[in-house]
Amino acid sequence: MTAPVLYEFPHSHFCEVARWALEYKGIEYRSVCLLPGFHVQKMKRLATDSSVPVLVDGGDVIQGSARIVDYLEQVHPDRPLTPADAGAVEELEREIAETIGVPLRRLCYYHLLPHADLVRYFFMHRAGRLANLAFRMTYGVLRKKITEIYDCTESGAESAKVELARAIDAFDRRLAERPFLVGDGFSRVDLTFASLLVFLVMPPEYPVNWPRELAGNELAQWFDTFRDSRSCRQVEFLYANYRR
Repeated sequence: MTAPVLYEFPHSHFCEVARWALEYKGIEYRSVCLLPGFHVQKMKRLATDSSVPVLVDGGDVIQGSARIVDYLEQVHPDRPLTPADAGAVEELEREIAETIGVPLRRLCYYHLLPHADLVRYFFMHRAGRLANLAFRMTYGVLRKKITEIYDCTESGAESAKVELARAIDAFDRRLAERPFLVGDGFSRVDLTFASLLVFLVMPPEYPVNWPRELAGNELAQWFDTFRDSRSCRQVEFLYANYRR
């Protein structure tokens, strides 16, 4: 049987949801790393739009991290990730994506895009020499496209900080009342939460590390203000105990 193929950005916290779900269930898969901006035509040939991750499993094409988890739950029911109380899952996953995943992506891009070498590390650390050469030659165009798509402006970054601080405070309050976000054990909601907040923590189990050049910069200092929050401690706990 041919292994499923995951089309992804290796640095993406949304793609991390799919990677974690696949690996948690012990599914062997092949990763195809794409260059943001230049992935559009490939994805539109495969699926309905340009977003990643996309999982191709035989004749099935599944786009989006939450839908990939849905699919894996159906075809690989071992080690289930959906809690018995599944009613709140979809709504809570959407809230995590919108209040944490989206603004955190915008904030990181704003601070990283001026540093081509750092962006190359995150985007291309699993790519070959020709892909790295293409990245260097086209980075100016790529940077402009990413800035426009994700509103990676100064005002966009400031609004992202406000959104993230508000979301972390809300999840801190929720986690004060329970060890997991839904039900009595680890579930897809916890996996999504930890994946989408991972950049604030960068635990050793995460497959990408911050390069040394980012230590102590403005973004790292802002992240450090949340280091002792319940949310960040929960991310550390979940990665240490549930991320293979």
